Amino acid sequence: GDNLSKKKSRVRFSIEKDTFLIQLWLNVSNSAIMGFVECYKQALERKVEAQRMISLWTHMIFILKMKVRNSNLNMLGDF
Repeated sequence: GDNLSKKKSRVRFSIEKDTFLIQLWLNVSNSAIMGFVECYKQALERKVEAQRMISLWTHMIFILKMKVRNSNLNMLGDF
């Protein structure tokens, strides 16, 4: 019994301190999420840009092939 009869003293925080600590915790825990979200946004933007470039190059290759094809047909028409 001696250990059970002794009460541990508690430190009581004020509502302001509790609120402040919670805000600090939320900011710290939120920063990792925000960092991930920013990385994800940047990766998504890079992916979209790469898809645009692929589309542009595909279109340019198609146009060049059509020009070559048409010029070859024109050469055959001259004979």
